[in-house]
Amino acid sequence: MTQPFPFSAIVEQLAMKQAMVLTAIDPGIGGVLVFGDRGTGKSTAVRALAALLPEITAVEGCPVNSARIEDCPQWAGPRSGRMITKPTPVVDLPLGATEDRVVGALDIERALTRGEKAFEPGLLARANRGYLYIDEVNLLEDHIVDLLLDVAQSGENVVEREGLSIRHAARFVLVGSGNPEEGELRPQLLDRFGLSVEVKSPRDIATRVEVMTRRDAYENDNAAFMAHWRAQDMGLRAKILAARAHLPNLRTPGAVLHDCAALCIALGSDGLRGELTLLRAARAQAAFDGAKTVTRKHLRSVAASALSHRLRRDPLSPDGSLRLEIRPDDIRLKKYQETSDRVLIFAVDASGSSALARLAEAKGAVELLLAQAYARRDHVALVAFRGLGAELILPPTRSLVQTKRRLAGLPGGGGTPLAAGLKLAFDLALQARARGMTPTVALLTDGRGNIALDGTPGRAQAEADALRLARAL
Repeated sequence: MTQPFPFSAIVEQLAMKQAMVLTAIDPGIGGVLVFGDRGTGKSTAVRALAALLPEITAVEGCPVNSARIEDCPQWAGPRSGRMITKPTPVVDLPLGATEDRVVGALDIERALTRGEKAFEPGLLARANRGYLYIDEVNLLEDHIVDLLLDVAQSGENVVEREGLSIRHAARFVLVGSGNPEEGELRPQLLDRFGLSVEVKSPRDIATRVEVMTRRDAYENDNAAFMAHWRAQDMGLRAKILAARAHLPNLRTPGAVLHDCAALCIALGSDGLRGELTLLRAARAQAAFDGAKTVTRKHLRSVAASALSHRLRRDPLSPDGSLRLEIRPDDIRLKKYQETSDRVLIFAVDASGSSALARLAEAKGAVELLLAQAYARRDHVALVAFRGLGAELILPPTRSLVQTKRRLAGLPGGGGTPLAAGLKLAFDLALQARARGMTPTVALLTDGRGNIALDGTPGRAQAEADALRLARAL
């Protein structure tokens, strides 16, 4: 049988090869999602990885590739206890596979012929301690994908049906590939893959010629071609084994943990899996490089594959996606960022018959902004004007409880001292600026002031005072 195409012989596609090598070093990183055009080497890389990976030691005949005789499940029956070496399993999951085929089910033949309830293991059992590969994962039924991701996360397959209650180890790296033109994965499913890369067809003639040259040599002079690339594949295998051994000895400074969190916040990464995956991938890269300490260089080199599929989606795009291409050079980590508190000053017209609607708007806006103020270090102040003057209802604060209490009893009605409201808001803004804060004034009013700044009625003077203060603001 012809051996798979050598992993080292794949032309370019560096991000894809890096992601697969990192999961070989630390399977705990999670699955790899490879999206790209047809014919870009996605499935070739997965099958090449199988030949590259070191062999595993397993109990002979164990259906879940157990490393020790005591780990063999009871339902598998007695085993010889003899240990053998075998290639790292790489199992293909076809698109049409049923749930029973994936997780396992009752052995119908034994049930009918012997009257025995016996478990027939599925693809997850075969993939234990190896890789499970799904081509066109975006076309797989959602409930199958959910099932696979849950098992990949827990490392255990549980089957309870038809009177059976079966558990067995199912620790594998899930590798999915697909063409984005044929459909996207749901965001919550994207997040469950550890790494994600996009592959594209090469645009320059020299690269495409090299692809054809190597493929032609593989098909027509296989022995010489495999001998030529075997040394590089074996060298890469040795580096993977060395990185596995070195991984527990790596030092991870606190600054790197800080950078992981800061980067995820800056990019708008959803959830907390981004930080955890980014850290594990950076550690695997550092181990592969033979470094003693994880550094920013390692974070940058894996950030794109660890975070690009976790960015928040753009609701304004036609299909709801935000398909960005992030490269290591795009990543910027700030050493120090000086923060400046902001204060949002609401000046609310609480006068006349339309006050209730404006007050309701102001209450909702203030509460919404306060909910975000904790993260952005914003303060909120509330000024209300009615009758003959203006009143500071709420000094600058970030307390949501205090704000709701003050807003609940906000009065309304009377004249419209617009100038007084603007004057009080202006004074608050000046005070905030003097304390080093950045003030913003939001004015909610119909603009029909009828009380002058000195408290006397009269539309002409009231409007003149209001215009003067508006210019000052």
